Amino acid sequence: MNHKSGTLWVLMLCIAIGCSSGKNENKDNRLEKPYSVIVYGSRDCLHCAVFVKSLDSAGINYRFCEVDKDKSLFNEMYRKIREINYPGYVVYPVVDVNGKILVNPEFKDIAGILY
Repeated sequence: MNHKSGTLWVLMLCIAIGCSSGKNENKDNRLEKPYSVIVYGSRDCLHCAVFVKSLDSAGINYRFCEVDKDKSLFNEMYRKIREINYPGYVVYPVVDVNGKILVNPEFKDIAGILY
């Protein structure tokens, strides 16, 4: 078997069985199971990075939605913010914890809801 056919065989096998190289393989985890925590933000946002690191450290499963890369995710986040009549300036991350929407929360805020 030459290198080209070997690579093709591995690619076909991955497609057939679904390959994953680890945690959070999908950038926004859309293909994984439903999450009780959805984080809307940007990969370039320092607040988002710190918040996500806290979730990872606590072992909390979440879905990260890059709203600056996907207009439909931005619209989903914006709709949720409007539904709660959020009066202030929106700062990332926006977090949905079991349907409760929090804007730029601290980790302890969501831990209180989850535990």
